[in-house]
Amino acid sequence: MEKKLRIIKIIDDNTIVGKGGTDENITKNSKFMIIGKNDGENIIDPESGDSLGFLGLEKGVVVADQVEEHFTVYKSQFIEEKNKYSNSVRKNLFLNNAFRDFVDTDEKIPAHYERLNVDLNEITGSSEATTIKVGDYLRQID
Repeated sequence: MEKKLRIIKIIDDNTIVGKGGTDENITKNSKFMIIGKNDGENIIDPESGDSLGFLGLEKGVVVADQVEEHFTVYKSQFIEEKNKYSNSVRKNLFLNNAFRDFVDTDEKIPAHYERLNVDLNEITGSSEATTIKVGDYLRQID
């Protein structure tokens, strides 16, 4: 795992800052997986008994939004607007007269950034093992 890239600041629940920018060849819109720094399973070689390292928990996916020389601002994934109900549910609700007047089958979920499960105590801008914390690592996935 590339340990040079790690979270150094949590701005809010969909924006983080990571160490490394153009100096680490990060480009805008590159995707990164957030990996826990100290958690996960200790992988042991069954023959030697040696620890091979920790299998860090995957905590979320972010996209490089603003790349500076030594740091990058990452945003969580953007989710496009979509129907609240699937087409099959919408069809069943429409066919069932009892619900037709009470459910808006055209209701939309607005476009939004996916919320990251950040440690709220570490937000410095505007726990479970999967809580994102300062010091967690970033691994490029595309």
